[in-house]
Amino acid sequence: MWKRISVDDFCKDTRTCQSVWEDDEHPGESADVVVVGIPAEPGTVPLAPGEIAIRVRRQVITDVRAR
Repeated sequence: MWKRISVDDFCKDTRTCQSVWEDDEHPGESADVVVVGIPAEPGTVPLAPGEIAIRVRRQVITDVRAR
């Protein structure tokens, strides 16, 4: 089960905001997270095959680090 651990403070929607999610069955520093954001324009940053880039407010990431 996935648990939202950070969300965009400006978002009014309670479910589909820019956010970071953690697998609550495997929490902690070594756990994978899923980041929900807006697709970045192609060519914004270098990507390896199979990777994607998204934009997300800095606050969403810094809130995760503050936990």
